[in-house]
Amino acid sequence: MNKPYEKEADEAAKPSEWAVLSWLLDNRFTVTDHPQGDKGPDIHVARLGHVVEEFIVEVEHMGEGRTDENGHCLYPTLSVLARRKMSSTLPTLIFHVTHDLRHVHIVFDRDFHATPTQQNRLSANHSSGEPKKYVNVERVLTLTIGTMIEKPFAELNADRTRDALQHEIDIEAVRRYLGPVKPYGMSGVEWRRLISQISSGKWTPQPAEMPF
Repeated sequence: MNKPYEKEADEAAKPSEWAVLSWLLDNRFTVTDHPQGDKGPDIHVARLGHVVEEFIVEVEHMGEGRTDENGHCLYPTLSVLARRKMSSTLPTLIFHVTHDLRHVHIVFDRDFHATPTQQNRLSANHSSGEPKKYVNVERVLTLTIGTMIEKPFAELNADRTRDALQHEIDIEAVRRYLGPVKPYGMSGVEWRRLISQISSGKWTPQPAEMPF
């Protein structure tokens, strides 16, 4: 089902889309822009060379008051419009660009699909409410726009998760990092091992390890 096209909201997101486009181009990605919100995904991205990666990007501009000056989310979840269009053939990454265009919070399609939809949630563009999903921030990859991207986004996300688990002692936070589905970029073998440690009550902070 195609998402409805809203010209006003689409225009408001243009600065965020251009910030993401410029950043990806600077990192030697090939980029195809789909500027009209009713025509499909916002950006089709591919990069060949020392990092081989291809995916779809949806861009969303975040309002003020949702992050601090360092780009950290101020709330335990990140809201995503349920009408976001996911590709059926390529990974889809939803780039939430902060109001100052300095940081991006990336929601992966597997977390989008695994998160329940809540109906009639208020938003800046829909005073009467619309369906949204609320993804735990532990599942969100945060990056600074303008930095060099030396690894695939899948590897960046898996590394971020492993780094967090090295120090996390709150078992509920650990569950949020690892569930409800396998983190994007982490192998099934590694994920199942970590889940089994939680289930057996033998969880301890995990040392860093190489991916399988």
